[in-house]
Amino acid sequence: LIDIAKNAGATVYALSHSSYEHSIRESGVKEWYPLFRKKEWKTKWSGRMDVIVDTVGDHHSYTSFYKVMASGGRFVRMNTTSCGKKYVPVLEEQVKVFSALKDYKGSRINNTAIDYDVFYSFNDDQELFTEDLAYLYRLLQTGRIEPRVFARVGFDELHEEWEKVMGGGANGVVVVLPWKD
Repeated sequence: LIDIAKNAGATVYALSHSSYEHSIRESGVKEWYPLFRKKEWKTKWSGRMDVIVDTVGDHHSYTSFYKVMASGGRFVRMNTTSCGKKYVPVLEEQVKVFSALKDYKGSRINNTAIDYDVFYSFNDDQELFTEDLAYLYRLLQTGRIEPRVFARVGFDELHEEWEKVMGGGANGVVVVLPWKD
């Protein structure tokens, strides 16, 4: 995602758990902060973000995202969390909590979010996805983007590599080769 955004000309800023700092910085983001240091990144980035892509799915950060989003900015929920679990949208009861707490900013982000799920969205607009995939394939063929493969392993090595990924020690994906010895 970072490579694609940079290739499109975006300046990329990132928030994450501290264990992912090295791999995120290595990908070439302009600035990185740990998510928990909200006061610092909210102050520094206030009103500057045109697009925020949420791969974590934590509605407790919505108010903070609102504060760093530029006027007319977009908030996109990937509907799959960074740890691979299915994102659960904010429930009606939680929306009421936003209102009860008079959290206009948090509810505004939630109500205007663009929900993106590659599997469902593909079925909704196959022509657009075909164009997007063709574009990504051209970028891959010309070397403007490249896959980040952390490891290629057989099934017997998967657990060890998965632990590295979940511990933040990997920058890329693990490819499982069932036939590998």
